[in-house]
Amino acid sequence: FSFMVRDSGDVGVVFRLHDEFNYYAFEVNQKPGYKRFRKVKKGKSKILAEIRDGGLIQDKWYNVTFFI
Repeated sequence: FSFMVRDSGDVGVVFRLHDEFNYYAFEVNQKPGYKRFRKVKKGKSKILAEIRDGGLIQDKWYNVTFFI
C-alpha cells in the first residue's frame, strides 16, 4: 500500500484483522522516530520489527509491502 502523511504524529494500518485481540499492525511515529511492525495475538502485543530512523518526512509518499 502507499500513504502520505500531511501532519506530524502517528500513522498506522491494521491488517489480517480477526478481531480486536488478533491482528497485525504497521505503525509510524514521527516524534520518537520509529517504524514498527506489531503482532497482537489473544490480546498480547509483540513487536516483530522496529526501525528507529527518524520516522517519516511530511508530504512524502511511502510505499510499503508486507510478506508474512
